[in-house]
Amino acid sequence: MKKKETPFSSGDHHRAPWAGLTFVVSLAALFVALYPYPKEPEAQLPPPPPLAVTLSDTLPDFSIIPIVSEKKEAFFAFMMPLIEAENNAILARRQRLNQLHTSEAYAPSEYAWLEELAAAYKVDPFSPDSPEDREALRTRVDMVPLSLAMAQAANESAWGTSRFAREGNNLFGQWVYGKGKGMVPKNRTKGASHEVARFDNVADSVRSYLHNLNTLWAYEPLRELRREQRDQGHEPNGEALALGLERYSSRGEAYIREIQQLIRMNAHLLSKR
Repeated sequence: MKKKETPFSSGDHHRAPWAGLTFVVSLAALFVALYPYPKEPEAQLPPPPPLAVTLSDTLPDFSIIPIVSEKKEAFFAFMMPLIEAENNAILARRQRLNQLHTSEAYAPSEYAWLEELAAAYKVDPFSPDSPEDREALRTRVDMVPLSLAMAQAANESAWGTSRFAREGNNLFGQWVYGKGKGMVPKNRTKGASHEVARFDNVADSVRSYLHNLNTLWAYEPLRELRREQRDQGHEPNGEALALGLERYSSRGEAYIREIQQLIRMNAHLLSKR
């Protein structure tokens, strides 16, 4: 930065050698008087929880990344905020549900909210006044560990490069029934009618995957394992919950072992974030 010229800065070769120093000291004293030492920074409020979609939910072209380790890291960096955002939305519902679970009476709006939540999570029959029904709802309204969701996304989408991921934003191999509602698998078993679901964006795929694990009868074993972990005071563990995925794939136990191995092999990538 160019120094500001002073009356002593040009053409005066006869001033005392200490004159410049005197001016600098005087200026410094004036600065200290006008600008006291900075205070400790004030405590900042934590940022609000992320919305249902954060960053970009448009699938990048991971096939152009030739180095496997870099492709994995890019895939995790893309998927992680989307999964965390949806999990945070679920945990916000769970927190309110936990508060109401211990209440002795509900306002009409709370009563309606509980009934709407039960309908969304397919708990039927359901009565907000029933502790057993509320507990059944709590078993469903819960997060899916990041490690489990990431491992399944990597496995089902070939690290984001599969046809179903690229053409339909389907990262979890989710099916849909009804001709023309999705993408027909090239190697579909003769006589089968399922198609692979299409989604408008990756966030919708994540949301549908989490909701399926939390509501479909096939994944009740996973939800029971998660409830047991909660009852023991532990956070849900992805590798342990993978044991409840026997019906996620026709490969059954072999699929479970594959997902658990993916979780273990890529733990170092998840720990970076």
